[in-house]
Amino acid sequence: MPFSDQVLDVVERINEKLNLSANGGNDGINQMKNVFHGCAQAALECVPIVTKDEKFARNLNSYGMALDKIADARLELTNSVQSAFLSPFYNALDTNISFSVKSRKIAQRCRLDLDTCKARIKNAKPDKLPQLQQELKAAETNFNVSVEDAIITMRAVVENPESAKCVQDLIEAQKAFYAKALESFESINI
Repeated sequence: MPFSDQVLDVVERINEKLNLSANGGNDGINQMKNVFHGCAQAALECVPIVTKDEKFARNLNSYGMALDKIADARLELTNSVQSAFLSPFYNALDTNISFSVKSRKIAQRCRLDLDTCKARIKNAKPDKLPQLQQELKAAETNFNVSVEDAIITMRAVVENPESAKCVQDLIEAQKAFYAKALESFESINI
């Protein structure tokens, strides 16, 4: 087989692996874990095919080995993001948001009570007015307190230090992945 055909065969195999891994497909033998695994596997499978040019085969092997390391680092990144960012972030967010929603509903209920007291005062007989004014004052106080509580719980969602820590963990996981990827690419001897 001429060298140009060998190179075309390598390119076609890598393209097939990319398409399989991008679509989550199965090649009948080994399902790729990610695109990097697919490229690495294709490159390493093509090394024996390239018989005319030993340097090209060495480069292809070096490339495949580097991509395999990157693929493993990508899996580590996925696991780190899941365990150190997504789960804790959603748990913290979910807890704080549920408190915030509860406080907001209480404030809405207090607002309805306040509006009801105001409506009763408008339609009240003069002898009931002092009692209704006291109820109105209590409803205003309850409403103001509930609004303050709702603001505090909503602010807690935004200012939660756990969220900032989770984002920092995400950044650290990504930095580790890209450092490993750079190291792997720099190890390729072409």
